Amino acid sequence: MSRSRTALTVVVAAALGLVVAAFIAQWVVVDVQASGRSAVRVPVPLALLRAAAALVPGSVYRGARIPPELAARRSLILKAVTALRDSPDATLLTVRSREAKVSIVTRDGLLLVNAGSRSDGTNVRCRIPLNALHEALDRWDWKTVDPGTLLAMLGEAPRGPLVEVNAPETTVTISVW
Repeated sequence: MSRSRTALTVVVAAALGLVVAAFIAQWVVVDVQASGRSAVRVPVPLALLRAAAALVPGSVYRGARIPPELAARRSLILKAVTALRDSPDATLLTVRSREAKVSIVTRDGLLLVNAGSRSDGTNVRCRIPLNALHEALDRWDWKTVDPGTLLAMLGEAPRGPLVEVNAPETTVTISVW
């Protein structure tokens, strides 16, 4: 094979490899839509977020310590998450007042939190995968704030929206794809 054919083969193989990697990789997508204005959608590969978090010096988080009383309850918190994960679907909390409504439900291995303000129409929905939460909390050191814990949870999350904030003028969605 000539050098030009070899070079072309290498370039095509590399390009195909990048395309396949882009489809296989997990992406975190932040989507912001403001009424009357164009939407902003920022897709970021999860691997890039992990690399960026690894480059942040530990001194940045040194002052952000977890309260010792929280760390002392690690076992209890993990048992509670396990119980929620392994229990049948249920409504855990429903609160309705003139000003707000809040519900916390487990469904299909997810902790679903929905909070809305009746006064301004803002609504926040969170979809937390209980298995991913348990895995991340189990690996966490329970001493410092660690973005790796959040990124580990994102890595275990099923594809789809995780957080949605709907306000009268703006909608923000954070999804994993």
